[in-house]
Amino acid sequence: MTIKKDIGDVQVMKWIVPCFGLIIPNLSGLFGDLSWRDWQYWVGYLYFIAAAFAIWWGNRFIYLRQRDYYDWFSRPFMRILTMLFGLIFYTAPFTLTMCFLWYWSQGLPVDQNVVVTTELINVIAVIFITNIYETTFLLKDWEDERLRAANLEKLKATAELEALKNQVDPHFMFNSLNTLSHFITEDPKKAKLFLEHLADMYRYILKSKDVELVRLEEEQRFLQSYLSLMQMRFGEALDMQWTNEPAHGQWFIPPISLQILLENAMKHNEFSANKPLIVNINFGTDTLRVENPRSKKSIASQNSLAVGLKNLDERFRLITGRAIEISDQEELFSVTLPLVKIN
Repeated sequence: MTIKKDIGDVQVMKWIVPCFGLIIPNLSGLFGDLSWRDWQYWVGYLYFIAAAFAIWWGNRFIYLRQRDYYDWFSRPFMRILTMLFGLIFYTAPFTLTMCFLWYWSQGLPVDQNVVVTTELINVIAVIFITNIYETTFLLKDWEDERLRAANLEKLKATAELEALKNQVDPHFMFNSLNTLSHFITEDPKKAKLFLEHLADMYRYILKSKDVELVRLEEEQRFLQSYLSLMQMRFGEALDMQWTNEPAHGQWFIPPISLQILLENAMKHNEFSANKPLIVNINFGTDTLRVENPRSKKSIASQNSLAVGLKNLDERFRLITGRAIEISDQEELFSVTLPLVKIN
């Protein structure tokens, strides 16, 4: 196992470890009466820098090994205990051996106070550096966990979106087959024409089934096809108007969104040739507002309205990150859909 690639401890090896090898002998008094004019002084620096590298590599190995056995989030107490035990009981004996070898090589008597001071400094330095490693790893583990949670949330959102799509298609199929059944009985020629238009529409549905967004003009053409089919049945009792049509090619929308709103308007309002249902679609800054006058049917029919709009709202939240806006007034009902702009 290596951490260089993950946290860049090459810089620790290049700069921090040699600094400890230079500072600790002077700080603890290991050099005694030696001055920079003595050759032993410079040899001592090389010796203690090498010793610092040995302490660092040994503690690094111990730290990485215990990371493999004890996870910080599941077993924090054992993690801290084994880390401190391993680091201290490696650093202290190694420092003691290093000091005795230094005094022996110089032919000097061992100064126990200096040895104890050196051990304390080394242990504190090791704990300090280990804390840097641990903090870096914790931040990295936290970031990895955050990314993993985000990926799981995305997978969950994708699954939910597919479930919502599967709720939309059967609903539309059911209504279409009811209309087709009516035409087959009343007017076979219209039934054939209706079936041809229906086939064109389902080609669009199949084409857009696996995509999250479609161009707004494609959705407009699909909506117009659906309106034409419905007008074959209801005649002048149903119409649709566009206000402030947007520029083509820039705006995108989740597929089959507008058809759902037109279908809901038809399903939950009374309309006839004498009192037609006119659905107005108005383009705003980055939204589409679909509105229709209220002519409510029974309360029972209104219950399913909430379900359809809830599904549509969830689709928009999952795909665009924005919710739809519903305005339910006494004489006017409207739904505002957020659009996605892609240049």
